[in-house]
Amino acid sequence: MAGAKRGRATLATHPVAVPSRPDMIAARLRQALADGEITEGEQLVEPDLVASFGASRPTVREALQRLVQEGLVTAIPHRGVFVTTFSPEDLADIYDARRAIETSAALRLAETQDPAVLASLREHHRAMTTAVTADDPAELTAADMRFHETLVACLRNQRLERTSRTLLVETRMCLTRLEGHYSMPQEAVDEHADIVGAIQSADVTAVIKAVGDHMTNAAELLDRLHAQRTA
Repeated sequence: MAGAKRGRATLATHPVAVPSRPDMIAARLRQALADGEITEGEQLVEPDLVASFGASRPTVREALQRLVQEGLVTAIPHRGVFVTTFSPEDLADIYDARRAIETSAALRLAETQDPAVLASLREHHRAMTTAVTADDPAELTAADMRFHETLVACLRNQRLERTSRTLLVETRMCLTRLEGHYSMPQEAVDEHADIVGAIQSADVTAVIKAVGDHMTNAAELLDRLHAQRTA
């Protein structure tokens, strides 16, 4: 299949260090999904992945099974493993889940005022600002993801971090499919500044509003883009 060949060629340029382990391969595949190297609906062909990673079939199979469990790929009996395609309903679910997790994280940080975490959030926000000025959408997206990963990490809950990581990958997959980058980058940067400001103010209402507004605006943008592509 043409799609599978594209994924194989790209992945071959990023070999996993020997020995190949399922978690390392799964992490590389997640990154490829997030970066749009492997696209929605594309088949992940097991023999191709074995050759690309220099790994055994059982190792690759275990890595793929992890992605199946996370919902990033779908195993179809007698056909193979394909990258999941997200519907508008899926988009809504993704952002509802992110809103719940990240609101909890922001409220926790508003209470603790952890200086190291706040400094990291400000650093990621500055990186977003710099990326907008430099017209670098890839770095803007990367800094955005680091911002949200840092925020959720303050919960110190590995299960929520794993869930959030999957949600962030799904978000990037949707963004890549629909547009590839932010259509309103400065608005995205401003919303992150609002989140940091609300957390620093320790104002519960402001925190809930800042996180909620960001999730609502992002979900509505992706929904509009989806509607335009399917019109």
